[in-house]
Amino acid sequence: MKVDAGINYYGKPYHTMVTIGSLLEHSGHLIDRIYLIKEAKQTEDGNQILKLLKKHDWNVEIYVPVFYLGWKAIPRIWRALHRALVAYPPYRRALRYQYALERSDKRYVFLTHNDVLFEGDVITPMTEAITTGGHAGVGDLSAGHLSARFAMIDRETYRRETRPRGCAWPFGSRLDGDVGVAWFRDMMHAGRTFAHVSAPYRHVWATERDGSGHDALVSDTLYAREEAVARRYYQEHYAPK
Repeated sequence: MKVDAGINYYGKPYHTMVTIGSLLEHSGHLIDRIYLIKEAKQTEDGNQILKLLKKHDWNVEIYVPVFYLGWKAIPRIWRALHRALVAYPPYRRALRYQYALERSDKRYVFLTHNDVLFEGDVITPMTEAITTGGHAGVGDLSAGHLSARFAMIDRETYRRETRPRGCAWPFGSRLDGDVGVAWFRDMMHAGRTFAHVSAPYRHVWATERDGSGHDALVSDTLYAREEAVARRYYQEHYAPK
């Protein structure tokens, strides 16, 4: 059984190529298509990903949403408007990872950040956990919710229970801080279950610092330093020779 994967892309082209390359290196036999959701607003080097991908025969579909919703949580005062707009497909598909969850025809969709280095097969343990447990999703629950660092979602349950068909806020709505919080909370209230799965991966791997990948997006110096590390890693491991 194969799954599809969804990656939200905002800058960090070499990090992204390492994320895709390392995922396919260890789990490529279990992945059909990767949906790369390229945010409408980009960093200065944001379009470089297109040139890099052309060098590979990876099955990657790029989608650019019509809207750019930014990185900040949606204020509570805007929730009524957000609820109405979620029914409008171009707006809804601007939510992080939403396009992959709608476009895929697979039962399970794997989601990951674009600054992750996979050091082993992550798909097998996640698929085993989600199928045997009948969960709505599995992955990194260390933050108290299903984190988009790496997660696998049952797409059939997702589409049935999530707006506009169901009542749960879409994954990626950013209503309560991090990406998956609102959807995770709504699904838990609906009686759906989740499971934590440990997997061989490193997030924010191109540095010795502690913190989130977002830190590099607000510091040009940090961004350049970590992208340089990712570029060297990509050229050594995944660039066509």
